[in-house]
Amino acid sequence: MCRWGTEMEEIETDCSYVIDQNDIIIQIGDSFVGFARKNGWHSDIEPEQVIGRSVFEFIAGTETQHLYRILFEAARRGKSIGPIPFRCDSPDKRRFLELRLEPMSGGYIEVRTKLLRVEEREPVFALEQGKGDSDRLLRMCSMCKKVALADGRWLEIEEALRTMRLFEGEALPQITHGLCEVCFDEVMSYVA
Repeated sequence: MCRWGTEMEEIETDCSYVIDQNDIIIQIGDSFVGFARKNGWHSDIEPEQVIGRSVFEFIAGTETQHLYRILFEAARRGKSIGPIPFRCDSPDKRRFLELRLEPMSGGYIEVRTKLLRVEEREPVFALEQGKGDSDRLLRMCSMCKKVALADGRWLEIEEALRTMRLFEGEALPQITHGLCEVCFDEVMSYVA
């Protein structure tokens, strides 16, 4: 669940919630709402209203959802998962987090996210308002936010945007998600 904005003052650093055997959020931790609000929650519903909803309403991208289904399946087999490093950036900040999944009885899973550090950067306005979407796709790693180049290399987003000159035209590319090889190997090491 990556719903971040640009505010970082007095940031909550931990967030947890519990999903049932059908991936429905049944409980949120004490810091969930504060974490969501202080980090610019972006959803049609308020963070207090996530209970009773599928966790997949809050996980963007088919590939990322597939990854989470694999991780949930492993956790339901009794495996503790993590820590898995991932990023959830805002335009002017790199945010480094870790994800942990703890199996519970009855197929329930506790999902814990922890903010590790934040780095300032020059703004990257990948989703700038007012520009239409082009037919081009920008493939981004769901975990580390690197961008895939046509030659198979993965570059940090800032470098990739400069190299590919994607945001110099009238229309922005559409973002699709996948996993770079490094993140794929990291995640799959927990499910084997």
